[in-house]
Amino acid sequence: TEGEPSTGLGLIICKDFIKKHGGHIQVNSLPGKGSTFTISFPFSEVSEHKTSASASNTINSLTTNSLKLTVLIVEDDEISEKLLTSFIHKISQRIFYAKTGTEAVEICRNNPEIELILMDIRMTDMNGYEATKEIRQFNNRIVIIAQTAYALAQDKEIALQNGCNDYIAKPIEKDKLLAMIEKHMNKKIID
Repeated sequence: TEGEPSTGLGLIICKDFIKKHGGHIQVNSLPGKGSTFTISFPFSEVSEHKTSASASNTINSLTTNSLKLTVLIVEDDEISEKLLTSFIHKISQRIFYAKTGTEAVEICRNNPEIELILMDIRMTDMNGYEATKEIRQFNNRIVIIAQTAYALAQDKEIALQNGCNDYIAKPIEKDKLLAMIEKHMNKKIID
């Protein structure tokens, strides 16, 4: 964590995510030795291949409309990046990645074909709102969805005021994200 201050949200988010998926988390800690976190999830052959109806309908709708998006995922956490990639890989023709706000701005400037950005808000060099403002100086058509672990009531309004098209709180649910993307991409196609 390279000296970053801790808010304590990480473990709470992990616990909520694990609980949502029917899992359990256990901690064993020894002073001066460290901590061991054990996570378990239920498994069955049926649930492995089962997709919720709304997520399935959204994927089918996006695929049917032949939307193969060029996407930029701006995320400094590798696990979150992989999770987002797994959520959108079926509707993407190309995915770019950035770990910092500065890198996101540069990738957007050099790749005007990018249609969608999933923008992490909390990053070390330039936060997601600052990066969005920079991107909006040269690209107003791109859809930017802010994604953050800070889920306060006013966060969506702050995201919109800073140039984002929408806001989604972590832990991100696949069906909600895909529905949000579909809403904005359909709007974009109609315009």
